[in-house]
Amino acid sequence: MRTPEITIDTMVGQYIFSTLANNKNIKRVIEIGSGSGNGSTVCIANGLNVNLTKDTKFVCMEPVESHYNDLREAIENSGADWIEYHNNSSISFDKLSIKNYDDYRSHCLDNKEKYQSLKNLDNEQLVTELEGREVWYEEDCEHFKKCEKGVLESLDGNYDLCLIDGSEFSGYDEFKLIEDKVNMIFLDDIMEYKCRKIVDELHENDDWICMSAIPERNGFVAFSRTHYK
Repeated sequence: MRTPEITIDTMVGQYIFSTLANNKNIKRVIEIGSGSGNGSTVCIANGLNVNLTKDTKFVCMEPVESHYNDLREAIENSGADWIEYHNNSSISFDKLSIKNYDDYRSHCLDNKEKYQSLKNLDNEQLVTELEGREVWYEEDCEHFKKCEKGVLESLDGNYDLCLIDGSEFSGYDEFKLIEDKVNMIFLDDIMEYKCRKIVDELHENDDWICMSAIPERNGFVAFSRTHYK
């Protein structure tokens, strides 16, 4: 069972739950990075359940099989037939912009001041940290390469909200696939590579407005479209 970072007891978890529970217009939600289904998945599901309708739909995804089995069991035990769960990656390798780990390594070496987990490391520590992350990259790429189409590449219609909290290496690519299909975007780990570029772009885009920023862990932010689709 994976230990979640976002739970109903955290500020971010409380924000996610209350936003959904207090907004009857949020019916269709995507969660990228569901893990074992015991963290943000619970916050989203409980929030949606407050205003449940026949149109409610919650799409979860988790490529790691052991975590997916936990997720599937939790959802099946809940009896929530409006939750769709996938043992698949969000995107395929074809959609991943970082095709070579050295590109990520070079970017981090040149921009370490941008990222919470890197900015206070000396050169030796930074090199060691980035050597360790290559293992994450290879593991994630195995999942990206296993699927012909990621879940986000096969979505039907528009959605009200998407939470991006998956791989360190695919956040921006996921954003580019869903930005025109959703009215709200929640981003976790905004002070890391995963979501930093997304935040910068949304702040510069007049079609989007920042609703909330929570300085918990590596940062969380919520954006809303200025005019809903």
